[in-house]
Amino acid sequence: MANFTDLLLQHWNGLAVSQATVDGHSLTVADVVMVARHLLPSSLAPEVAETIARSNAVVGDKLAKGDVIYGTNTGFGGSADTRTAAHRGLQQSLFSHLMFGILAGDTPLPSTKKPNGSVNGSANGSVGDHSSAHSNGAVKANGSTLSTYHPPDILLPINEPAGVTTMPESWARAAMVVRLNSLSRGASGIRMCVAECLVDFLNKDIVPRIPVRGSISASGDLSPLSYIGAAMQGKQSVTVFAGPRAKGAAGGKKRRAVVRADAALAAAGIAPVEIQAKEGLAIVNGTAVSAGIASLVLHECLGLAGLSQVLTAMSVEALLGTEQSFDPFIAQIRPHPGQVDSAENIYAFLRDSRLTTSNDNPLKSNAGELFQDRYSIRTASQWIGPVLEDFTLAYQQITTEINSATDNPLVDAANGGRVLSGGNFQAKAVTSAVEKLRQGLQSLGRMLFTQCTELINPATSRGLPPNLASDDPSASYLFKGIDVMTAALTSELGFLANPVGSHVQTAEMGNQALNSLALVSTRYTLEAVEVFAQLAAAHVVIACQALDLRALEWEFRRALAPRFAGLVRACVASGANDGDAQAEAETVVGDLWARFQRTWEAHSNMDLDERVGAAVASLEGGLIKGSAAAARATNGGEGGGGGLSETLAAIAGTQAEMRRAACEAYRETRARFGDGKGLPASAYLGAASARLYRFVRRDLGVPLIGEALLRGADNVPEAGLYAVATALEEEGAEGVEGEGLAPSLGTYLTVVYEAIRSGRLYAVVVACLEDARKAGEPGSRTNGHA
Repeated sequence: MANFTDLLLQHWNGLAVSQATVDGHSLTVADVVMVARHLLPSSLAPEVAETIARSNAVVGDKLAKGDVIYGTNTGFGGSADTRTAAHRGLQQSLFSHLMFGILAGDTPLPSTKKPNGSVNGSANGSVGDHSSAHSNGAVKANGSTLSTYHPPDILLPINEPAGVTTMPESWARAAMVVRLNSLSRGASGIRMCVAECLVDFLNKDIVPRIPVRGSISASGDLSPLSYIGAAMQGKQSVTVFAGPRAKGAAGGKKRRAVVRADAALAAAGIAPVEIQAKEGLAIVNGTAVSAGIASLVLHECLGLAGLSQVLTAMSVEALLGTEQSFDPFIAQIRPHPGQVDSAENIYAFLRDSRLTTSNDNPLKSNAGELFQDRYSIRTASQWIGPVLEDFTLAYQQITTEINSATDNPLVDAANGGRVLSGGNFQAKAVTSAVEKLRQGLQSLGRMLFTQCTELINPATSRGLPPNLASDDPSASYLFKGIDVMTAALTSELGFLANPVGSHVQTAEMGNQALNSLALVSTRYTLEAVEVFAQLAAAHVVIACQALDLRALEWEFRRALAPRFAGLVRACVASGANDGDAQAEAETVVGDLWARFQRTWEAHSNMDLDERVGAAVASLEGGLIKGSAAAARATNGGEGGGGGLSETLAAIAGTQAEMRRAACEAYRETRARFGDGKGLPASAYLGAASARLYRFVRRDLGVPLIGEALLRGADNVPEAGLYAVATALEEEGAEGVEGEGLAPSLGTYLTVVYEAIRSGRLYAVVVACLEDARKAGEPGSRTNGHA
């Protein structure tokens, strides 16, 4: 079994194909994604025609001999005790009883003439329109008036009816390419024209409208597939999406024209299929809908699992954690494949970080200093590892499923022309795969949530400001709301993680007593992907904010340190010219600088002036002691120098100058980080964090966020605004005016969320993983701690 990272990189490289050649055996998840979402052209492999012809001939021969073949001259399911010679009519009855789905916004029913010339009880012919009759109320038998309901002129929907009852086009396209691949194995008894019609549908972008609900995925996804089969026949009872698409990303978001199937086929020059014996059953009986949509879901989950590892590395750096948690030795002596894989990745991601610390650092030996990292980062590889193993198995299950013949009965043309009744339509393998994915997302989401809360909470963030505010804490509570948001999303993920497959109901005359509920479970897994993507978007923004603030702290200290040292030296060793006094002064400088930093970190909840004041005040005793020690060193161990009052006055002056210098250095550094120019934190970050940080700050235009920015200052990053405005336009919003939205936290989270869902951010993750693979080569690793 390949490890997760190798699988993800292989899958990502597979997205670069120029055409999907369908042969029944080699369809990949990447192929399904490209055909379904990017309109990749499809074609049948040359050998498919022969295998299909052989199986079709077997069906014809057996029917000619009078053999009984399930669903071809028998009834269906629990009604298979009937027999018929009307083979084509039997197939049509299949579509009649399976097309029960609700499709809001579909074509109205045809008019029905009544003897009096009215239509459906209405003079104007609209369905259910009774406004012309008894407009002021119906008359009861006793002559009183019974008030009738008059619908208001405006009725806003509580959801988008077409959207909640109709599958997205990408789902239908995924189902069609998987069904085409299944039929191409030559075990279904169809004619070549059936497979060729599916190719035409895909390449000419005719997409049947399929109901979202109604399948228990027992005898496959019968009802959803019946809408594909009906559209292939050009039935006037079904509609399709057809016509041109807008260019670019907008083309996938704006709803296309909905037309009747017969009209769409005629416009596209596609000949309707005249269903023959067994062909209807071959189309509708199988797991293609569940497996196709599961492929799309799996693609997202692979990217999100990779992103979770990059975000963990960013959290380690922002929390000043240690890379030792991911040392190869730890995984080597507990060699679960997923843990080994994840630890290798995160260890490589932290390469060259100047923010990570070591447990050998003397500061961690101090009482009151947390010696080990908290679980959210220290045990991350042990937490992520089993999820990666589950995702790897899910990939194998889904890959096998999309390359399987899943209808019934199956034709074994190579071994005497047997026709076998079986249960390959039972989609439990898909259920197993998508439930692992959904539960894995919950686990990863819980980890990301905890990392977020530890970054936002000053009690756990190791000196970061409360709520990651880049302004004074008393005036800004920036990420407090996002803290609540991530809790809501994590709770929802927890609910969605509950299994669906345990809710089986007996169906169809007791015949389908076992049913996989694969399509239902797949839909809920996609919903979990949506929730997780929002949580991940929040984490990305939080992590970048935290890293900027951490780097800001380091830059502030670097700017202040020489000025601080000069002031201490001037205070404690004024006029000292011998080596002992100067050495004593340097010792005092080191001790006081360490004390200043500890006090500074401990008071991150204070506004700048107050915080600087507290840090400087903590130095008073040290300055007095240092002055006395330096004086003794100067005078050969005897006291001397100025009087006490002069010393205290000098110390007070030094502290005042320190306060001024510290406030000035911090404000200058904060202004430089907040001006949107450059990427100041990059120099401190490990390889992966730096790559994602640059993408967010430079490509997406999401800046270090402060109150001035959100209150309408002039320095609004145009890239961020443009991305959000464009996203709204692509959704089909009308009346959007101005050059862009005024920024809000939600604005910036939306920009990142859109980058996740479009796949742009996954490309960054893949690049990080490729870098990690190279970093694992001997001699490639360096360290550079601040």
